[in-house]
Parts: sequence; structure tokens; C-alpha cells
Amino acid sequence: MAKLSSSHGEETEATLADVSMHGCCVKSKVAWLRTGTFITIGIAGESALPAIVRWVRDGSAGMEFLRPIPPECKEWHALLESSFGP
Repeated sequence: MAKLSSSHGEETEATLADVSMHGCCVKSKVAWLRTGTFITIGIAGESALPAIVRWVRDGSAGMEFLRPIPPECKEWHALLESSFGP
């Protein structure tokens, strides 16, 4: 699960479907999640990463991180490894 927060104060939880160094896909149907929206996306125990929504379709949204995932974000890197397998 991830917590999404918009620059306008909206918040929601979403399911992470895919994670890469430069972005992720989430499952969420909230109306405020639109292409071009700046958000932060956080997971338990980690700092939230700033991102921009690049696309929204059928209850999913693609996010591009404004910077690649930093090396010190261990939980994000664990998700990366699980996305690509051993």
C-alpha cells in the first residue's frame, strides 16, 4: 500500500502495481488523481517521494518520480527488487 498526497491537500491510499527507479503504477479511482497533478507517494517507514501523474486509465495511474529513488530508501529498493525478481 502507498499513501498519495496532492499539492492541494487531498490524500488517499493506493495499491502499488509496479515500481521502477523512475516511477510506479498505482491502483486508485479517486477523482483528483489526474494527468499533470503533482503528488507525493509514500510507503511505510520511508520518506514520501515527489512525483507527477503521467497517465490515468481504468482505475490505474502512472507516476514519474521527480528524482530517481535515492539509495537510502531501503523499502523502495526492496520493492524494486521484488518487481524484477531475483
